[in-house]
Amino acid sequence: MRRWTVLAIVVLLAVAVGGAPPASAAGGAPVPQNAKKKKKKCKKAAAAKKKKCRKAKQPAKPPAGTTPSTPANLSINPASKNFGMVTVGMASAPQTFVVTNSGGQSGLLTFTTSGTDAAEFKVSNDLCSGRALATGGTCTLDVKFMPPGPPVPGLGPKSGVLTVEAPGTSTAATLTGFGSP
Repeated sequence: MRRWTVLAIVVLLAVAVGGAPPASAAGGAPVPQNAKKKKKKCKKAAAAKKKKCRKAKQPAKPPAGTTPSTPANLSINPASKNFGMVTVGMASAPQTFVVTNSGGQSGLLTFTTSGTDAAEFKVSNDLCSGRALATGGTCTLDVKFMPPGPPVPGLGPKSGVLTVEAPGTSTAATLTGFGSP
């Protein structure tokens, strides 16, 4: 009876200080009494350069030039583009936008066009979507201005916004054009 009381106290103390109960308390084999002696022997032998002690494995270091906590920092060039006058029902020449990441590794990129006339600005030759950019990496998107023809002609000034996003960061370019008859 006394052995169980002592064992219960040891388990309670071990758990109370954040440790695990001894293996013998958990129903496993008894903890060897010479475990501390082996550790001391190893340290003494290593000091005498007779043998090496096993060291715990260190976590892998991130690749040079990157830090896991460094967020991506996207920018787009040009930051705005005027497509000029385009005949309704026709398309402008494609204009290239370059997206650059000057921060850490980005997540996967996506793009959206928004604004009142967003449907009149079409992305073509998209080399960014679904891609992650490393530090210093770039990708390109081409955009065309296409004011609609009849029955609802896209006459007059038009505007939109091209936004490229990755988790935690985004960049945008303003788009303008004029639908002419």
